[in-house]
Amino acid sequence: MKTLLLTLLLAPMMSFGQNNYSMSFDGVDDYVDFGNSNDFDFSNTSFSIGCWVDINALNGFPGIIDKSEINNHGWFLTIECSPTDPYYESYRFSGAINSVNYFNVYSNSTFEVEKWHHIFVIFENGNQKFYWDGVLATTDTWTNNVLNTPTNLQVGYKTGGMYYDGNIDDVQIWDIALTDIDVVNYMNCPPNGNELGLVGYWNFEEGSGINAIDLTSNGNNGVIIGATYDTDTPPQNCNANIPELNNTPKQLVKIVDVLGRETPFKPNTPLLYIYDDGTVERKMIIN
Repeated sequence: MKTLLLTLLLAPMMSFGQNNYSMSFDGVDDYVDFGNSNDFDFSNTSFSIGCWVDINALNGFPGIIDKSEINNHGWFLTIECSPTDPYYESYRFSGAINSVNYFNVYSNSTFEVEKWHHIFVIFENGNQKFYWDGVLATTDTWTNNVLNTPTNLQVGYKTGGMYYDGNIDDVQIWDIALTDIDVVNYMNCPPNGNELGLVGYWNFEEGSGINAIDLTSNGNNGVIIGATYDTDTPPQNCNANIPELNNTPKQLVKIVDVLGRETPFKPNTPLLYIYDDGTVERKMIIN
């Protein structure tokens, strides 16, 4: 592999696509409402859903991302925890057509409060996968399709009054099944919003106001109900596992494209590499 390198004399204070904010929920009555869009109904199709989570307390079954009805139609990503049953102390993704026919996949993780973790679920051809910090945790099979519901997509809340206590960041919904590599890539470096199959993406970088902006072209913006912006954000590195970019005494902070949008590493593409000492290089790594 050869590297074409051109160093640019750019100002050290340049900043593109920084992850400055997450959304914080109090566990009482905070949530974000994204309305009832057809983009979030996944009957007869594959889909992928993920985000970063940092919980403050374990209680009940608080919702992280929810598109369900009270009778369990639809789908939801939630936390299950019980002081008397350790089995339920896990992140859970469920899809259902009613209260009898449903599936669950779990993180099977040990709970850690006030620590960021990445969770991702994939549904494809009757197979479900749950990823915990980029690692496949559990799988399940289900012969039915997830039933579409007339309810709104909500973050920080589950139908039935179960609110989330903690922070959530980089919520992304796809209408395709991502690969194992995709999951790791988007854990380390979030999408731009224009990726094929990405139907909703919210990074909560507005910092103020009552609207959470969808960075895709679908315009599924959310209304913030009580939740607040927080400067506590998950650790991300857009150059993880790329030796050609990490073999340097200075630390690479991020990669941006020529329009200033943060992006994962892409071969055969001119990109700007921003380092922690303020220097910026333009490189094109030819594969």
